[in-house]
Amino acid sequence: KIVNTNEPIPIHVAIASIKESYPNRRQIKDLEGWEAACMKFMRQLMRHPWVSAERPKYIFHVPVHMVFPEIRESYAAKIDHPMDLTTAEAKLLQGLYVSADEFMSD
Repeated sequence: KIVNTNEPIPIHVAIASIKESYPNRRQIKDLEGWEAACMKFMRQLMRHPWVSAERPKYIFHVPVHMVFPEIRESYAAKIDHPMDLTTAEAKLLQGLYVSADEFMSD
């Protein structure tokens, strides 16, 4: 578990922490039809050059405040519902979305 800190957290540590917070993730083969379609979309998105770019490396994969703690307050003031790709994927695999629309809205 990651303790609330004002220091940037390494991306791999942040990703592992997010995944640990969703312990009941299912295998992709166990997803419902719409969930599998959302996962296919997620995989395609992860291959997009803007998302998979080396610089800034994996910026969309974890919550902004984990890698840029110095902008936590200003980011929260501008973004009402922050979401990152690792959390969205974990929520999808855990079965926390009730529809594809909810997944896309998140």
